[in-house]
Amino acid sequence: MHRPDRRVVLGLYRTRHQRDLLEAALALGVRDLDTAFNYAGFASHSRLAAAAADLLPEFHLSTKVGFFPSSAGDSAQVPGKPAGREHSLDPTRLRSALERSADDLGRTPDVVFLHNPERTLRAAADPARGRDLFLAAAGALVEAARSGLCGAWGVSTWDAQPLVDALRADGAVAPPRPGHLMHRVGVLVGPEALTAADALADLLGVDVGGRWGMSPFGGDTRQPFWEDLRVTSLLGSPPPAGVSTARAAFRLAYELPPVTRVAVSTSDPAHLAELADAANLDVDHARVARYRALLESRQRLVDAPI
Repeated sequence: MHRPDRRVVLGLYRTRHQRDLLEAALALGVRDLDTAFNYAGFASHSRLAAAAADLLPEFHLSTKVGFFPSSAGDSAQVPGKPAGREHSLDPTRLRSALERSADDLGRTPDVVFLHNPERTLRAAADPARGRDLFLAAAGALVEAARSGLCGAWGVSTWDAQPLVDALRADGAVAPPRPGHLMHRVGVLVGPEALTAADALADLLGVDVGGRWGMSPFGGDTRQPFWEDLRVTSLLGSPPPAGVSTARAAFRLAYELPPVTRVAVSTSDPAHLAELADAANLDVDHARVARYRALLESRQRLVDAPI
């Protein structure tokens, strides 16, 4: 099966919401923009609209719902401090957030992700209860897409395993099939997380064309261990000249595990240009497969009883 072209997504988790950056992204051919209801202290959508409402229709725009201003009232009531937040899969709250998102953006999002459902599932009494909570939340997003509040829906997860466990719990109702799935990717993702992401994609019926990656650098590339990584060898033998570890790691994020889009946060147009170029690098797929197999073998040794 033909694999769709790799796409770079400008993520707004730690990125400034300014017009010049969005203009630079469009000039580079980056036409995917990702944010969330709770980003920038629950102000990301309104900031985007204020900065560049006329540019937003040029992007494939995705957002996420699942985190809400805290009802506890502690940090939310302290002047000068960001509002607290809490997670919920309550369908009514999700619907309200979707309606506000469209209003604040001035347009409907192309994709809305259910944001980190595992946060609520971990607190469920058992996987079967978690399954029920997820199905109810997913139903709200299915209805939102059907009613025109978004173009499509998906699931975004930092830790896929609780959702895998919930979906494998006994239940007569098959899970709805989202069009999109976002999860962690890259050379720093452990074998268990890679396996869980693949399992979740299978359970939800999302193929590689609908899979998105996030956190390709596991935080940032300023950590000292990046100097010791030798991942450029996975691009081929000999490795391409002049390719930095960071650029190689970004390209490999599309393979570990396989995804079509990778979201990255940056406020520097030059950095975004480097990553857009890196997405076009070739890789040695056989070496990547061996790398993943080595990770899994090492994990089995760690888990083996003494």
